[in-house]
Amino acid sequence: MSDREMKIAEIQKSAEEARKTKGTWVDGQDYADDVEFLLNELERLEREYAEERAAHNAHVMKLCELEQERDKLIEGLRIATDVLGTVPMNDARLWGVYNKLCDILKEIGVMMNE
Repeated sequence: MSDREMKIAEIQKSAEEARKTKGTWVDGQDYADDVEFLLNELERLEREYAEERAAHNAHVMKLCELEQERDKLIEGLRIATDVLGTVPMNDARLWGVYNKLCDILKEIGVMMNE
């Protein structure tokens, strides 16, 4: 058991004893240290939470940037298929490129206007 866990258990035991005495403090017990400990723990947890929240927000921002990049790439593929769709397909390689682009868009869930 860590020092922190031991201190919390000690404070809980003191609180239970206080409840047994109808809510009055146990004689001679100095609760200033306990209150200071709990306040310090609260501050530490708040700092930890703020750091985690900042890391989470940074991660969400990165995901949004990646999603915007993905959208741009999809738009580029759509434009390419639209352009290739208007070109006479005399060249088998050109037809293959067009089909490959269409397959990629379908694979990632983009509906094509065919």
